[in-house]
Amino acid sequence: MRTSLSLSVLLVSSLTACGTTRSGSDGGTTDAATVDDRASSMDAPLTDAPAPLDGSTPPDGSAPLDASTDSGVPTSHPPAGSTLCGSGTFDGADARTACQLAPTIPGTLPYAQSCDSASCTGGRWEIWCPAPGSSTYLYFWAHVDGATGPAILCSVPWDGGFLPLTRYGEIGGGRYEGFTGPAGGSGDIAAAGMFLSGTPTSFDVSAQPSFGGTLDATGRLHIWIAFTPDECPDSTSHPAPEYVLGIDASWSTPDA
Repeated sequence: MRTSLSLSVLLVSSLTACGTTRSGSDGGTTDAATVDDRASSMDAPLTDAPAPLDGSTPPDGSAPLDASTDSGVPTSHPPAGSTLCGSGTFDGADARTACQLAPTIPGTLPYAQSCDSASCTGGRWEIWCPAPGSSTYLYFWAHVDGATGPAILCSVPWDGGFLPLTRYGEIGGGRYEGFTGPAGGSGDIAAAGMFLSGTPTSFDVSAQPSFGGTLDATGRLHIWIAFTPDECPDSTSHPAPEYVLGIDASWSTPDA
């Protein structure tokens, strides 16, 4: 069985993929022919609370974002004193389904959802709740495996003709939306900039979502991971980011 987890997010190199929770519980050029260049209404106010993208400490003193790995093993780094209050796993289909989910809070997603352009094989997530009275920030971490991105085919002048050039792009940030009790909030997730190509890769993502100072014993969190296509050489256009993977998570403390 797959186990149980929520936002402002940080990605770092390592592997993972996002999606809807399946089960949970509390707690350059060459002479080759092709070049690989390598809204619903709520009683309580909704808040838009971006995470500290520079790794700084959140206003309430909780720990900064830090998606990282230890000795090559994907590892979460929750703030001291926090307790695991949600965890779970997801597969590629879950990641696509979660990406396709329409946000509830207006303005949550400034870019388009393109959920069939990238893929992953799956991953796992964790949500850590702060010690009672110490913070209103959650800590979210996920590891995505087997992630691949869409190819962009360019034409480059070469020896009097044109040479096909394949470019890709990178994972870069995203958005979250979450609800706890009567309160809801959305914000940015931070990303380290993970190159995503046709070769399966991994990455970690972390976030510290906030809901306007409210944090109940239970809640749910949704994350959309963004991908920014690379530009073709000499291109005058700048491709906009698009959301390509998603993760659904939830939490419940022992007191719930």
